[in-house]
This record gives sequence, structure tokens and C-alpha cells, in this order.
Amino acid sequence: MVKSGWLPNGITGFLLTAITVNFAFQGTELIGMGWISITASQLAFRKEYVAQGGKVADLKFKTSYFKAVKLNYNN
Repeated sequence: MVKSGWLPNGITGFLLTAITVNFAFQGTELIGMGWISITASQLAFRKEYVAQGGKVADLKFKTSYFKAVKLNYNN
């Protein structure tokens, strides 16, 4: 058995690689869910803000491409 570097060979190396890839995918999913929840909360806030009589133009923080997102403010 030839060892190259510090990574183990055989089944241990395979399992180590599989576990590492699994953790990488889980981290990516968590980051994606975080950004999706941030976006959803921002859109919900703006929709409720307009429903209460506010104007999106009056908000202190502007978002890029907000006008491209179609929201039904007449509910």
C-alpha cells in the first residue's frame, strides 16, 4: 500500500471524502436557506409597509432590482 501525503487510503479515505463532501453540501444548503429567508422577510416587510400606507421610496435602504420583483400590493 502506497501512502501519499497525510490522507488515508482505502475505505477510510473513501469514507473521509464522503463525509467531507456531505458536510460541504449541508453547509451550502444552510447558507442558501439563510439567504432565502432574508429575501422573503424583506419582501414581506415591504409588502406590509405599503399596505399600511407607506411608500417604498421613503425607506432609508434601497435594494437593487427591487422594481423587477413583482409583488401584488393590492391584497
